[in-house]
Amino acid sequence: MTQRTTIPVRPAQLAPVRVGRGKAVHLGSLSSITGPDGSPRYVAAWCGASGRGDDVRAGEAITDPIDCRTCLRTQPRPIELINASLTGEPTTLPHTGLVVPHTKLRVTDVRRVPGTGGTRARLMLGEHFIGYISSGVHFQPIGGTWIDTTDLAGYAADCRTAAGKTLNVRDVLGTMVREYEAADHRHAIPAAEFDHNNECVGCGTAGHDEPCDPTCPFITGTFGPAVTLRAAAGRLTQHPGKIGYLVRSAIRAAARHLTGSPRCYDLAEATISALGDHLTEQADPAFKQMTGGELITWYGQCAPLRTITVALYAAAARYDGSDFDPTEDFAALPA
Repeated sequence: MTQRTTIPVRPAQLAPVRVGRGKAVHLGSLSSITGPDGSPRYVAAWCGASGRGDDVRAGEAITDPIDCRTCLRTQPRPIELINASLTGEPTTLPHTGLVVPHTKLRVTDVRRVPGTGGTRARLMLGEHFIGYISSGVHFQPIGGTWIDTTDLAGYAADCRTAAGKTLNVRDVLGTMVREYEAADHRHAIPAAEFDHNNECVGCGTAGHDEPCDPTCPFITGTFGPAVTLRAAAGRLTQHPGKIGYLVRSAIRAAARHLTGSPRCYDLAEATISALGDHLTEQADPAFKQMTGGELITWYGQCAPLRTITVALYAAAARYDGSDFDPTEDFAALPA
């Protein structure tokens, strides 16, 4: 009988680390070989520096930029991204409200891809082109940059929404595309929309005569899934299906109107995802096997208008982390 053996694999985790040679900070990899105390160790991967004297252990905060000249010459783009995260200042993007750890990463162009119906955005790191963002919000690196989605995950982990929520790589890239489009097209912020209670769907201000709160999306131009869900509720009757209502179509129409862009895929998909997560969380046991997308379809075809509207507002409240009382807010709607 042949006994199978397991060969340890060293993770391809890059991090600044001081090892061996002098006081330089090198680009290191997490080693599968542990130190005397059993803790993981870093080894320099690119310049040949090795030996004892590590200053960094796995999980520790890293504060020193990489300054090894050999590392900088052989791996300039990953090091530029790492150093920017250590030296950059958090910045709030003006059109989307996304808080980014630095502004080295940015979108510089969005163009249609002939014959596909999709788009492709150029992603830059400083002055260097590192890849494309597809219309499906997937990163496509170019050869020779040594930057991939794993590297961008570290950047995304430090990004926050205006409400302080964390985001994944796809959410961050989609927001960066929307930020570029908002700045490029200089889309005029639409007028505030009011719901069945005559309240602004952005900030809840009552009545057309009252000024909106300064943080209202219709003032700042920053539209997220919550306001899109509430705006979509008022568009349900404009998107009837053969049976019931086309909820996804109402959401996409709201996203297009709020952003002023036909390429609002990221906001629409994030909104649909937020609704699906809420419906999945609230589903009765008989519906637990259904996905969020299937529940959205079921609600659109089988639920009354009031029930769909309540679900949209409840999903918005869940996304915002705010309180929600359907009996108080929706008493005026027909059952």
